[in-house]
Amino acid sequence: MQNSVRKTFSLAIALLLALCGAAVAGDNANVVISLDGEHAAAGAGEQVEVAVSAAGMVGVNQFEVTLTVLPAEAFDLAATTFTPAFGFSPGVELLGDGQVKSGAAALGETVDGDGSLGVFTLTMSSSFSRNSPAEVVVNSVSIGSSSVDRDVLGAEGLFIVNWAVPPPDMMATSELSFNPAYSSIGTGAAADGSPGEIEFSVNFTDDGAPAKGQTIAWDITNTGSRSVYLLGVGEVPSGVYVCLRNVTDEAGNAAVQFDAEGNLKAAATSLDVRARTTAVNPAGDTIDLAVDFDATWAVPDPDQLMFVSQVSLNDDDNARNELVAGAGANIPVVLSAAGLAGVKQVEVIVTVSPADAFDLEATTFSGSSAVALSAPGVEVSGNQVRGGAVVTLNDDPVSGDSVLGTFTLVTSDSFTEEMEADIVVHSVSLGPSSGERDYLDTELLAEMFNRHSIHLNRPDPVLVATAPLVGNALTSGADTGAIDDDSPGEITYSVNYTNPWGEPGEGQAILWDVYNRSAEWVSVLGIGTIPPKGSAFVRNTTDADGNSSIEVDADVVSFLSITAKTDTENAAGKALNLAIDFSAAWAAAKPLAALPLANSLNQNYPNPFNPETTIPYALSSDAIVSLTIYNIAGQVVRKLVDGEALAAGQYQALWDGRSESGASVASGMYFYLLHTGDFVAKRKMVLLR
Repeated sequence: MQNSVRKTFSLAIALLLALCGAAVAGDNANVVISLDGEHAAAGAGEQVEVAVSAAGMVGVNQFEVTLTVLPAEAFDLAATTFTPAFGFSPGVELLGDGQVKSGAAALGETVDGDGSLGVFTLTMSSSFSRNSPAEVVVNSVSIGSSSVDRDVLGAEGLFIVNWAVPPPDMMATSELSFNPAYSSIGTGAAADGSPGEIEFSVNFTDDGAPAKGQTIAWDITNTGSRSVYLLGVGEVPSGVYVCLRNVTDEAGNAAVQFDAEGNLKAAATSLDVRARTTAVNPAGDTIDLAVDFDATWAVPDPDQLMFVSQVSLNDDDNARNELVAGAGANIPVVLSAAGLAGVKQVEVIVTVSPADAFDLEATTFSGSSAVALSAPGVEVSGNQVRGGAVVTLNDDPVSGDSVLGTFTLVTSDSFTEEMEADIVVHSVSLGPSSGERDYLDTELLAEMFNRHSIHLNRPDPVLVATAPLVGNALTSGADTGAIDDDSPGEITYSVNYTNPWGEPGEGQAILWDVYNRSAEWVSVLGIGTIPPKGSAFVRNTTDADGNSSIEVDADVVSFLSITAKTDTENAAGKALNLAIDFSAAWAAAKPLAALPLANSLNQNYPNPFNPETTIPYALSSDAIVSLTIYNIAGQVVRKLVDGEALAAGQYQALWDGRSESGASVASGMYFYLLHTGDFVAKRKMVLLR
């Protein structure tokens, strides 16, 4: 069938060409070919129209257009049709390799200036889906007045089926969680700048731009013991749910404001808020978007603050406040204070995260020798526990420095040493009586000392390789190995150190153990040479980004074993020895390879890969080259080569599995597209993390 189509096409186009007039050869060399659209959405069996236009035509009465579709199996190419904008068309010819060609000729008329050439109508295959991307590339166009007076033009046209237009999105533009002070009594219903006022806000975007007029529903539940006020609307009593709707402004923003009232003796109150909306994505699917917020109102800022010096794990003051703990562990939290004056009552609230890491109902609080009589018991509310103690009757109040009391928290049965958890002193109140107390909340405590929290099972520090574990290079020229001269024999090895707090570890000592396994001398740049079968130790420290490196070089075929190691300890003080093994090999220089006979894009290796892969390609002549990584949604992930002028030859591009922003991308299938002149090729690869 395909051969028949080709034969019919050839005969028909020959007849058309014979009937066409003449024009000056080269008149259309500067014609610019473009597509009237960039993308469309389609599923199995659906059709997409690719309209081709030309600008700057001179005496045109015939043309041919060749398209390539990627991947070929995404289309039913036999069903392709072409409707010319002028003249008549002999039909569509299937060229193989995902290519189709058509054209048209006019009898007794010519076209000048700008205008449409025609529309290809392509049909998607029965196995294609709206979740799959596909591409249509304009390979070439020949245009002119006759079969002998035509200009052949390259084209940059790219049409994407199921282009990944950004879907609607809603994100928070305020803090997700607040812990403000109470307002004064009677001011909660109005915006008056009191310390208890907060605002939750979101921003809604559609097609990547702020969208006005989107309805936002605010689900508001007062989960505390006192009323909260929705400013400008009214009171939300304890335990009550209300729903408020408003719409986004010109910048796509919507917000709600709240306040809570209280006094020195008032209990804290809390609020859960969800902002939600419904939108339609580019594929026509309805999606639900939501953002969750919460707030807990604490006690007022005090006029006079006593100074709490520390929270420690025990009376010996383990300054680390770091523990390793598993299921059912008892965690003592000892609160000490300095600068007390006439204190007879103490109340402490501790917050844990996550709440299910602890059996909070098993928590106990005991006073100290100074504040001996514990309050009736421990109160549990959500992820918080409250405890307190008072001075024994007839005893003198406490002044100066003293231990206030000890919480003992118990980890849950499901907690393991592989899980992390935090215990934070949320607030402290103390004074001579219930009506005369000084209060410190989380923010104030954090300003006064750094050890107001205890961390369980913080991850160990990490040493990772930031260069390939195996390095291969050509040998340098003779006698160049001892200096950094960018010779082909130089190989750099590097590591990165992350400290126990997940930050780049600056100043960490790294020991590089280099063993020369070969029978020739090898150089460590900037240090010196290593004899055959000899070894050397190189010590340096990590920079501000946690990086350390050495560079080695060889004049002849050689082989090295290299270990980077460091002695450190985890947050809880456990000694650790971290090490990474590298190797280096130098080969004899290779003769120059012959230039490629044709452009080509080869399969990446390894494939599947993790964390990096090599993409080989070849250029038969000097060209402007683009090599781009796409995800399965058709979005650009990384531009490995971006419109660079390259000479003819063999090339390799390395992709490290990262996006343009430097973030690691997820496992899955990706496509890489090579575009140079009129040559376009595409292949796929798989990243498995």
